[in-house]
Amino acid sequence: MKKIKVKVFNVYKSDNDEFLDNINLGWRDKFDFHMHIIDKDGYVWNEEVGFKVPDEYIEETYKYELEPKEKANLHTKKIIFELAEQKLNEAEQDYHNFFVDLFSKIDNSEDLFLSEWSCELSPIGNCICKWDGNDNTCIFCGEPDERK
Repeated sequence: MKKIKVKVFNVYKSDNDEFLDNINLGWRDKFDFHMHIIDKDGYVWNEEVGFKVPDEYIEETYKYELEPKEKANLHTKKIIFELAEQKLNEAEQDYHNFFVDLFSKIDNSEDLFLSEWSCELSPIGNCICKWDGNDNTCIFCGEPDERK
């Protein structure tokens, strides 16, 4: 990783609010430019809007950049992560669909929910509880949720 010295616009560095009040930023706010890097001509930009920064608002700091090999490695890891995330989303959807299908085979399925409690009589190993008004009762073992 490379450490590069840069100049940035620090909105808090000066008390000269008159300057900030008189520049035309369109719909943007002065804080949209805070700590942005100043270009070689002394301007700070936020998309297409920019202005020349007075010396009193300039602060020197450091920016860090990845080396080409590090950039490539990061890019590869991002792709792997995105693919894993996609697979996880697909697995969660399959899991959800399984329970929708399972619940549709049970009478009064609209009142059922999956419990965290284990159940040896359940085909999935967890209680599937029915809301009975005051109690959550497993449709397989009959135990109320609060007793397990």
